[in-house]
Amino acid sequence: MPGRQASPAEYLRRLDWNNQIFGDDFRIIGVAFDKAQIEIVCSQPWITAHPERSVPTDEEIESYFARFGFLRVALNPDAPLFFHERLHLLVADAHDQNILRDREGELSPIDIVIGRPGPELLSEIRRQL
Repeated sequence: MPGRQASPAEYLRRLDWNNQIFGDDFRIIGVAFDKAQIEIVCSQPWITAHPERSVPTDEEIESYFARFGFLRVALNPDAPLFFHERLHLLVADAHDQNILRDREGELSPIDIVIGRPGPELLSEIRRQL
């Protein structure tokens, strides 16, 4: 998770988790590559922001993730983390710039990072819970 770039397989797995857990609709459009790197080109549905309250509060974000079984972990206040014990998944970067309130008032994650924590981070998370 934090500290290194995701492999293409990890990136695709993250898109799938976003689709499966949060009901997103990421779609793969194609792959671009050269000798030095590979990039996965994907699309995500456009979300029209709420005209008056597009930015959710920390409490609203915490409540949103709790609906899916994720609990807040107080390890990094600048990049909120949420952990799902049964799924063994961690959501990072879940701050108010990456969660958008749509015009109907529903929250939508637009740029979170989801994945499996490594052993050291998992130990820290479990100490917090």
